[in-house]
Formats: sequence, C-alpha cells, structure tokens
Amino acid sequence: MILDAHTHLGAKKGVPEELIAELRCDGISGALFAPEQGVLAKTEEELVSGNREALELYEKYPDFLYPGVIVHPEYPESSMHFLQEFRKRDLVWCGENLSYVCKIPFTDSRWAPYFEFCTKENMVFQMHNAPEVADAADRYPALTFIGSHLNPEVLPLLVKYKNVMVDISGMHGGLVRGTLKKALDMFGPERLLFGTDYPGYDALPFVLRMKRDIPEEFQQMICCGNLLKLFRERGVKKLFGKDTEKC
Repeated sequence: MILDAHTHLGAKKGVPEELIAELRCDGISGALFAPEQGVLAKTEEELVSGNREALELYEKYPDFLYPGVIVHPEYPESSMHFLQEFRKRDLVWCGENLSYVCKIPFTDSRWAPYFEFCTKENMVFQMHNAPEVADAADRYPALTFIGSHLNPEVLPLLVKYKNVMVDISGMHGGLVRGTLKKALDMFGPERLLFGTDYPGYDALPFVLRMKRDIPEEFQQMICCGNLLKLFRERGVKKLFGKDTEKC
C-alpha cells in the first residue's frame, strides 16, 4: 500500500475524478491533499474557497482523499475558523502551508496561534521546507512537523529535531539522483513519508525511485507505515476507508 502524503488535488488542477484515477493507476492507495487555491492563496477569499473545496472533496471521496487545512498569517479569523471546523470533524492534518507565498517566515509571531492550536489539538503541521522550519520545531517540541521536499540546504538543519518528519515530494525526491538515499541516511526510515506533490509532478517516478533506492525492508514503513502511525497516535480510526489498526 502506498499513501501519498503530499498532493494538491482540486478543480484548478483538473477534474478530480480523473486525477484520482491516474493516481490509482500509478499504484497510489490514498492521498493527503490541499487544493492549490488554498495553498497559494493571496486573498482571504481564495483561502476560504480552498478550505471549503478540501472539505467538499473529502466528503465526496473519503475512501481515497484526506484533506489538510490551510492557514494564512494575514487572515487569522478565517484560518482559525477552518482549523476549528476541521478539528470538529476529527481531521488532524494542517498543510501544506507555505511561507514563501505570503512572504511571512515561520518565525513571525503571526504563525504562533496556529502552532499553538495544532499542539493543543494534537494535529500535524505540514510546511514547505525552509530554514525557519527548524526554529518552529525548536519552539514547539510537542508538535509534529512535516517538512515537505528534500531540500538539501534545509535537511541538515532539521535532523536533530525528533519532532520533524520529511516527505519526499517534489523535485529532489523524485528527480534528483541520490537525494532519497541521503535522506534515508540522515533521518532513518522512521522519519520519512512518501509524497509526490502531484499533479505538479507525476506520481510514478516517485514510486519507481522508492522501489529502486530504498531497501525493501524499509519501503512499507515509508510508503504507509509511518503515516498510519501518525494517525493512530491521534486517535484516527478510519483513513482512506481502512481501519488504521488493521493496516
């Protein structure tokens, strides 16, 4: 079973049914997602629309999709509303959140209420890898952070923080030779999650790279085991239509 911890399915990227069919064809069994409209939001309306679309798609395809809530430091009221709304529905994933789009680094105090909420509610905070991810991990040791993409300049800053996991999505994870092996050496298999950044990248190269560059004994852990463990630890009983205790 391969679970994709990083996708951006949504209407702006294509017909959801067709995108899901393509992922299934490439061997993906379920996908965490946040629509591009929310992830790249530059207005409050786009943030609201993206989060609403995430919930709507989840309700329509609960056996394949799991939504991440997007927050924005310039729109605290709407961000907190959707954090609370997702949590009321027993949804525990926040992200992928981007600091480079809003030009507000994760060290800025305007991100703090979201880190504090996610810590209190035992959620997971996924963010685009940047040097300040290390600062956030240091300030909030009880919060699990997912650093997205195998950015070779950022990874060394994150290794010492045991509350940081890394998803292998994006250019370095799927396209650059040797990066995945280096990440495994740095973080070990317990702190890596399979991810693609689909549909920005095809999923299949990531599947092939995983099978080629990761020893078989670690593949299940990275492809699904670590993600399922994160959800089990947060009391999630069902994920992608499956019992998390039996997977």
